[in-house]
Amino acid sequence: MINLKPYFKDRPFFGRPLDLKSLITILATLFILTLMLGAMVWGRVSLLQNGTQVVLKTAPVDPRDLLRGYFVRLSYDISRLELKKLAGYRQDRQIPLKRDGYKKHANVYVELRPMSSGFWSPYWVYRFLPQDRKERVFIRGRVRSYSCRSRMRSKDRCTLSLRYGIEKFFADKTRAKKLEDFGRQQSTEITELRKQIRELEKSYRQQRQKQKKAERQDIKDLSAQLVPMRTKLSKLIAQNRLNMANRFAVIARIDKQSGEAAISGLQLDDKAIYEERLF
Repeated sequence: MINLKPYFKDRPFFGRPLDLKSLITILATLFILTLMLGAMVWGRVSLLQNGTQVVLKTAPVDPRDLLRGYFVRLSYDISRLELKKLAGYRQDRQIPLKRDGYKKHANVYVELRPMSSGFWSPYWVYRFLPQDRKERVFIRGRVRSYSCRSRMRSKDRCTLSLRYGIEKFFADKTRAKKLEDFGRQQSTEITELRKQIRELEKSYRQQRQKQKKAERQDIKDLSAQLVPMRTKLSKLIAQNRLNMANRFAVIARIDKQSGEAAISGLQLDDKAIYEERLF
């Protein structure tokens, strides 16, 4: 039999029976950890049950890169705010600056208002929750960066980049399959144009390898064809990303008191493809 006593010689909880004080310490620690875990679970359940539901428009992304394994990285229209373009901007409203507390990692609150499209849009941003908020909805964000471009000694364009804690979503196999099917969707025109470009590029490489004077004109002709086709493909892909962003949305719940947000569902073509179940 292996004698483990030398390994536990100097350890307080090994090599001898636990006394009452040590046992109470261990049980108290386990009880506190259980309470902390329970508080985290209850906080999320309470938020999903009682929080205000909003539908957030996602930012244009490459739909082919939407899903990596079972992990989705999300970005929103409200992730990047150009303050003078917000609906709540007025000539008499002062644009906040970094020295007003809008520094990196600072918490700020963005007021959201529903639009006729069904999405919720940013109205204005505040450093602290207003006292007269009543039925207004605010989402808490953390500053990533804040920059202002100056023109004629005035702050002409100030852009605030934020994170809201809902930029990541873990999908099981069922949800992942739906997201993969969505991500693969692209117009027939894009697919056909990609095929034509690949064929021309293959011919172009073959002509370049020969490098004969009689064939240099052929290379120029192929290059002249490729340039407008690549430009057209870039425009089509950009438009496709916008179309995807208009179709795909995130349903979130926001706590009225703290502004904390949690994802409660995903939406595609105005239909829920995933809804959070509490139990």
